[in-house]
Amino acid sequence: LDFVTVPMRWVDMEPTEGKYAFAKTDRWIEWAVRQAKVGVVAGPLIDFRELCVPEWLYIWEHDYETLREPVYEHVKALVTRYRRTVSRWTVCSGLHVNESFALTLERMMDLTRLCAVLVKKLHPAGKVQVEISRPWGEYHARNKRSMPPKMYADAVAQAGVMVDAYGLRLQLGQPDQGRLTRDLMALSELLDRYAELDRPIAVTAMGVPS
Repeated sequence: LDFVTVPMRWVDMEPTEGKYAFAKTDRWIEWAVRQAKVGVVAGPLIDFRELCVPEWLYIWEHDYETLREPVYEHVKALVTRYRRTVSRWTVCSGLHVNESFALTLERMMDLTRLCAVLVKKLHPAGKVQVEISRPWGEYHARNKRSMPPKMYADAVAQAGVMVDAYGLRLQLGQPDQGRLTRDLMALSELLDRYAELDRPIAVTAMGVPS
């Protein structure tokens, strides 16, 4: 392997507000760097899917100005701790799906910019990527508060947010919006579409049922 990806779900990293649980992540990163001698890709740092969000954060789900502060402090804490060992950061994932926190389009972009700029400031040599989940966009038909995935990626580029790559989560074959089974032609067409953004494309997840 050329690298390993170390997940950093907020619910695992900070299960209790202000109290971080770094031990398990420390062990994996230490193994990758010292024994396996491979690069480390970390994140997503911010992912608002239900399985990733600690319970204590929901108190601010309708107060964006207050929510922004723990997001800033959380990203700062993780990057400061691991910037000497991580070479690439997935700074945020799936903000465009907007399924747990009711964000406006402007706030989705503000959080994306906040995460990317802060990581670049704290770790100038690190690479930054934004992850696009459910990249075919079926979710948008039922959730009008969301943003279509390609529109979100275009908006990130047009807003001047400096990202080194876009990551695509390709999870197929599940009875869920955006996870229908696709053939190879559909996968190829999707990659071509996102290649128009003139940034490298990383497949950050590939999953199908057994």
